[in-house]
Amino acid sequence: MHIFKIEEGRLRFFDNTKNINDSGFPSLGKIVPSISKDLVEGIEATIIYELSGHSFNEVINVVRRSDFAVKNKAYQTFLLDSAKLVSKALDDDVELLIVPQNISYLLRDILDRMKYVRPGLKIIYESFRDFDLDKIQINYEKYNITENLKNKMEGIISDAKKTGVFRFEEVPKQFKDEVNKALNMDYRKVRPEYVYGQNVAVMDDALGENADLPTMIRCIKLFAPAKIEVMNLI
Repeated sequence: MHIFKIEEGRLRFFDNTKNINDSGFPSLGKIVPSISKDLVEGIEATIIYELSGHSFNEVINVVRRSDFAVKNKAYQTFLLDSAKLVSKALDDDVELLIVPQNISYLLRDILDRMKYVRPGLKIIYESFRDFDLDKIQINYEKYNITENLKNKMEGIISDAKKTGVFRFEEVPKQFKDEVNKALNMDYRKVRPEYVYGQNVAVMDDALGENADLPTMIRCIKLFAPAKIEVMNLI
């Protein structure tokens, strides 16, 4: 358990829980390991911490700012303990962790400590948008292609609408730029080969707090990973 206080708009963590409880400080908050479960997009989500003493809105409004914490020794201990909890909650075979770009600075600090406890884990910060497969409108007349190649591309789109899996690796090279533009994909961050057939996890600050998480899950499913794990900090 980690004890903190919201002090002049910043979080201050304390080292000695017993002394703080006995000292009569008002308005103390507690972050308690819980490892509870819930569902997101039909996938079981692991929730790392339970918050008490302050509402989630009170805390999230603080940790959205870059100067949100008094970065004392107690805070550094909290970060490393949290990274260990995240690593423990993840299956051993997870190779990639994807998080929304707009997560809190608190979660960013925790994930930065993952390099000490899970050095092989790749972490990508991405802002996903829902893929609209109907936006893929290819002008085949401008390409010198066979009817078979056109039918292959149309089959990939048709299958994706039916199955929810878009076979990016099979898109003919002539059409890749148009497909990427239509789907708003940023291959500099998340490329199909990162996800296809891989064990992937996504993580956010809190269940239901960020609308990006269900969108991320739907989009990642299009890349056909072997499995998806879902995690929330609180």
